[in-house]
Amino acid sequence: MKFKRLLMILFFMISACSSLWALPVVFKEPIVTADSFKITGYTYDTVEIIYKLRIENPNSVPVTMEVSDWVLTADKIRAASGSFEKTKIAGDSIKYIELPVVISFPELYEQESAFLQKEQCISTMRAALEFKLPIFGKKNYEISFVTPVDLLKKPSFDLNSIELISMDPEEICFTLNIDFQNMNDFGIDILNFKYSLDINGTNWTRGLTSRKLHLEPGQKQNVPLSISIRTGSMVSDIYNVIISSDDISYECAGTFVAESSYPDLESAEIPFSIAGNTKIRL
Repeated sequence: MKFKRLLMILFFMISACSSLWALPVVFKEPIVTADSFKITGYTYDTVEIIYKLRIENPNSVPVTMEVSDWVLTADKIRAASGSFEKTKIAGDSIKYIELPVVISFPELYEQESAFLQKEQCISTMRAALEFKLPIFGKKNYEISFVTPVDLLKKPSFDLNSIELISMDPEEICFTLNIDFQNMNDFGIDILNFKYSLDINGTNWTRGLTSRKLHLEPGQKQNVPLSISIRTGSMVSDIYNVIISSDDISYECAGTFVAESSYPDLESAEIPFSIAGNTKIRL
């Protein structure tokens, strides 16, 4: 009797070992890598970068990447952030995930004014990816991209002065002295300049000049605009403003078209608006 019982125990042990040998190959973790990045376009306000992730699933069963977060920094200053969508990767396959990211230069300069003095920064994109895996359950991966990014700046515009040239009962002539400055390390051409000037809440003049202005890297240049006003009522009002010793309030707004030698940077119509107080130079 005891001998039969031992035979039965031995039989079950052999059966169990056979079942273990029949188990499938051990599950392997997916291989997640930072595949590549590409800068797809610059404007004076933004740069767009497309990051590509490579996910290889070496198993016969699918795996799932849960909603995962990413953060982009520029010289350690947070520039953008977001999330990857939930994604399923089929068994025995490779999946590429592209992530387009836009960096706003004005927002970056507002956070850190020191960027205005730099021509380039180092951007780092870090992603914390979470996968739902058979056997392992949840598994976290971290990847990063390091990308050099050129820091582009719009040409700056400022009203230097308003200067009276001549005045008589029928006509008043004055000059707007405009300062343009190129804050980049490449040349810029200003092709035309459309403007409107309000003084003390009243529009004095508006116009368009098509004179081409070339600005070398870092160059600041003054552009005098000659203005002539002949409207009778306007001349009287302006005459009273000019002979007053009080400061005037001004608002100058408009657009200018800029072209550059920077690769792949298309010509752009750039809006501007400045306001302040000053005196008319006599």
